[in-house]
Amino acid sequence: MKESSSESEKLRILLIRFSSIGDIILTTPLIKKIRSEYPNSRIDYLTLERYGELLRDNPHIDSLHLIESGMPIHTLMESARELSGQGYDYLLDLHRSSRSALFRLCIGSGKKYKLNKNYLRRALLVLFKINLYREPNSVVNRYFQAAGELDLHPDVEAEIWISRNALRECQKRIHSLLTVKTETDPGDEIMRIERNLLRLARSEKVISLMPFATWQTKEWGTARFIELGRRLSGESAVILIHGGEEDKARADSLAEAIGVRAIPLAGNTTMLESALLLSLSDCLISNDTGIMHMGSAVKIPVIAIFGSTTEELGFFPYRSEGEVIQADLHCRPCTAKGLRQCPKGHFRCMNDITVDRVHSAVEKFL
Repeated sequence: MKESSSESEKLRILLIRFSSIGDIILTTPLIKKIRSEYPNSRIDYLTLERYGELLRDNPHIDSLHLIESGMPIHTLMESARELSGQGYDYLLDLHRSSRSALFRLCIGSGKKYKLNKNYLRRALLVLFKINLYREPNSVVNRYFQAAGELDLHPDVEAEIWISRNALRECQKRIHSLLTVKTETDPGDEIMRIERNLLRLARSEKVISLMPFATWQTKEWGTARFIELGRRLSGESAVILIHGGEEDKARADSLAEAIGVRAIPLAGNTTMLESALLLSLSDCLISNDTGIMHMGSAVKIPVIAIFGSTTEELGFFPYRSEGEVIQADLHCRPCTAKGLRQCPKGHFRCMNDITVDRVHSAVEKFL
């Protein structure tokens, strides 16, 4: 369905996606395409407060509605009733959870569509290793399918927007983080990195690492990331170690093990600050986690290491330069999201991926 400019002006659309970092970033191609094809429409977005930062400066979104995590049902229903008064023509549930279903039920107006999560295909693949996917299909395509009546095509990249004011604030905070403590011996060859974003961007090779994940079976392993980080820092690269607040202690320890060119960022940066630092990087090496999609959105090569999950599940780097590195094992995937430990006990999906293999992939894109 395509409408004239005057008809498009009346079109009101609500998108719902509550979490998480990568999933929300992967909704941005749909947002951009709606704005492109229906320039006079109103696009609203409902998400959790803690992820609002990813969308707040997106110029294609007219209104961002935020709710707190863990809100009781009656409060959620009140929020839904308030949104119901907006007179939406389309409600696109891109999350398809019990919480998003509550909003679908309580918002009375408009046509409502929900994400197809391919439960049967996913179950057959994970439980019985029966692969009915002809080829990996990004969740971005499934978001577009949910908006099928709008007749849109997924031919644009994911994106992250940052306002000039937010950029200035990010730069001030990052400025104080980019200090590598080096030996004071004047004969030491290791340079002291200036506290300056432009200097970092222009004069150093910068490589970002994301060694952490919510689930252990998605982590390549600290020892391998340390070995890789040492090799890269020995090749005059600055190593930025990303992560969340919960990863801070591990990131600090990992940076210390890599050496003076490693800068631990986990727990010290906001999501936008992480995106800004990624945009200054020459490459990102990441487990299958949200930062991986952030790297794609800021248009840098992404080396993604997949263990217990596979590309068929839909969450691989989208329209991104780079490479997915994985082991060819019959037991993969053993999960759709991740597990605490390998159900087989050998963890070959990660143990079989060598540092040499990842390092060779990095070299191709530097």
